[in-house]
Amino acid sequence: MKTKNLLMILFVGILFGALSLPLWAQEAGRAFERALYMEESEGDLEKAIDLYQKVIDQFHRESETAAKAKLHIGICYQKLGLKKAEEVFQSVIKEYPEEKDVVREAEVRLAGIKEAEKMIKEAVEPGFRIRQVYNEDSKCLYGKVSPNGRYLSGTNPNTRCAALLDLKTKEYKNLTTIPKSNVNQVDFTYVWSPDNRQIAYLSWDDTLTSVHIIGIDDLASRVLIKPVPLRKSLIPLDWKRDGRTILAGQATSNEFTVFNELVWISVKDGSVVPIKSFVDKKIKFAQISPDGKYIVYWHQQLDEPHKGDVSLMSADGSLDVPLSIHPADDSYPMWMPGGQYIIFKSDRLGQPAIWLQKVMDGKVVDEPVLIHLMQAQDKLYRMSHDGSLYYERSEEFT
Repeated sequence: MKTKNLLMILFVGILFGALSLPLWAQEAGRAFERALYMEESEGDLEKAIDLYQKVIDQFHRESETAAKAKLHIGICYQKLGLKKAEEVFQSVIKEYPEEKDVVREAEVRLAGIKEAEKMIKEAVEPGFRIRQVYNEDSKCLYGKVSPNGRYLSGTNPNTRCAALLDLKTKEYKNLTTIPKSNVNQVDFTYVWSPDNRQIAYLSWDDTLTSVHIIGIDDLASRVLIKPVPLRKSLIPLDWKRDGRTILAGQATSNEFTVFNELVWISVKDGSVVPIKSFVDKKIKFAQISPDGKYIVYWHQQLDEPHKGDVSLMSADGSLDVPLSIHPADDSYPMWMPGGQYIIFKSDRLGQPAIWLQKVMDGKVVDEPVLIHLMQAQDKLYRMSHDGSLYYERSEEFT
């Protein structure tokens, strides 16, 4: 009898151990998915790295999951533009040789890094000079640089009103005043006039938005678009070189950070002329070519909304073509002076970088050229009329 009991205990113990392994693997998989969501959907790469490291620490017995977690730590570093990515990919290859698929991807990414370094040496990078123009605590959120590169407009984070920073003298002033009683009002989304003297901006007051124009010298202000509900908001995007019209996005829901219609707004009387409605695209940004004939725009990808694509269309909406057909995350397109080139941000080599695309008569010419490596959080602000590119890197402005 004792022997039977002992056998039964051993059998139950072995069975429990066999059942617990899949449960352990499932928990490891769920932890990995949480980290992956933080990386790809939330875009918080530093937090994702911490979550992936916890997966490795807690589930190191699950070789496949641990290997994938380490691979994605390297991918996060690569997106951040950090050299440490190479070290992590090499570690994946060395520590998890049995995980063939993961090792293969690590090898591909290492090769991509080497290829990017080679392209940088052979491409435009030697002519790309960087200097820091502002690195103090931000007083101008959601900023836009003036066409001459002299000023940075934005939102004062303390007063929520429109503000202006002189990048040369570092002098700062508020352009608008919001009554303290209007606790929900905020001014943002700024567009400069081509003569650098006026700014068009959106004013948001809880459930209504309106578009205003203000002079930076005399602070004379006027309402261009009267208050409308959020779902009908017009978001200023760019000011045409002739000074007479503003390109804007038309919101169709309360989510007015993206829109599916582009319109022209008359600077003279605020009248609106539709350009094109998009059924399957959510637009995030658009800019007019120097000659006013074309518009380049950034929109969400259909299958992966957290990624972007860049397209080129004629000013009347009749022509609409992809700037580059690639599954990578492309964003922040901007025209260079002369209108023959467009720069944009892309992670097509695994690491964020600025790319240069030649265009002619609304057509894409040749393949894009890599010109400068970036970090994941870098945001392109503006290409000034003299060809200077302004962008934000973490807490500094370059």
